[in-house]
Amino acid sequence: MVELLVVVAITAILLTIGIPSYTWTITNYRLSTETNGLVGNLQYARSEAIRQGLPVQICISTNGTSCAAGATSWASGHIVITMPIAGSGQVPTVMRLQGAFTGTDTATAAGVSAVVFNRDGFAGVPSAVSWNGFTSLAAPVVITLHDAANSAGVGSCIVVNQIGQISVLAKGASDRTNPIPVTCT
Repeated sequence: MVELLVVVAITAILLTIGIPSYTWTITNYRLSTETNGLVGNLQYARSEAIRQGLPVQICISTNGTSCAAGATSWASGHIVITMPIAGSGQVPTVMRLQGAFTGTDTATAAGVSAVVFNRDGFAGVPSAVSWNGFTSLAAPVVITLHDAANSAGVGSCIVVNQIGQISVLAKGASDRTNPIPVTCT
């Protein structure tokens, strides 16, 4: 009986230590997967813009067929779509679709619901007043990903700078290589 109690006590101690670590690992893995998916689609949009020689946009989409105007949550899904030059007769084409995050994680960028890459690979935002539907970025776009509880040490930021470079920062890290320094909070 004493041996059984000792085994139960040791098992309880190991579970008490192991479960929080396991939960942290699963949360980190899920966020890493979501970050890598979004980075992959950003890189795909940039490479297709260069390859096709026309602007390609990645934007928040809740229906999978069009950009959601005014949306702020990249976690609700996004699409990669071509942006034909006005008057060319070409039709916008959805090239890639990413559904909503499966968990309660969040991904937001302050006021940015779309990023456009021009034929040279430079990043910008959609513009109705520009002849090519593109306005260069004034500052890097920072998409912040974190779990629902915004746990310390869990999360990352995707940074798209003005020349189209895409990088990932760990939560709390800074990137001083950009003309405008960025810190992931």
